This record gives sequence, structure tokens and C-alpha cells, in this order.
Amino acid sequence: NYMPVTPSRETPACLSNPCHSSATCMDLPSSTFVCICKPNYTGLLCDEEINKREYQIPSFDGKSYVRMNRLKAYHKFSIEVEFKTYSDNGIILYNQQKNDGTGDFVSLAIVEGYLQF
Repeated sequence: NYMPVTPSRETPACLSNPCHSSATCMDLPSSTFVCICKPNYTGLLCDEEINKREYQIPSFDGKSYVRMNRLKAYHKFSIEVEFKTYSDNGIILYNQQKNDGTGDFVSLAIVEGYLQF
């Protein structure tokens, strides 16, 4: 006495699209899968972003500016800026030590299309 064995088909695990962030899903045996992450993503489902940087890009029409609190640098000061100009002249950054205009200051401007520090 024997019973016929009908082979069963495994359901592909990638059918449910388990991977995030446009990662590639690869079916493995036993209805398992692995996600191949795109650059800057990690995790089993590629749902963790590496070195996430959020950029805010202000745009000014020549009559506006951003005002922030004075920078506090006692001995050393470092800043990184990336910008795109729409004009050959304008102030990008200005910071002064004291409200009355005395003391040290830093200025970054575009003058005739060239950076001036």
C-alpha cells in the first residue's frame, strides 16, 4: 500500500513585496527571502536609512533673509555651506560678535559673481 505524493509548490516569499526603499527581493528555499538593499539603506527589510541627511533649501528674492541667533565660537569656528546664486551680488552669511556693531565679524558674500570672505 502506498499513497501517491503530490509535490507542493512553495509560495514565493517575495510575492508580498516585503522589502522597502525599492530594494530587490530574492526568494530563497523554504519560503524565505533576502532583501538586497540600495545604497544608503540597511536592515533585514532595507527600511533603515544610513547617513540620513535632511536638506532645507531656502530661496530668497533679494528682499528677504533668515535671521538666527548669534553663533557662539570661543576659539574655533567651522561651517560648511553649499549654495546656488541667482544674482552676481549678495550676502550669503553675516555674523557679528556684538549687537552694537563692535567686535569681530564674519561675512560671506558674492561680489560680481565671485565669493568674498
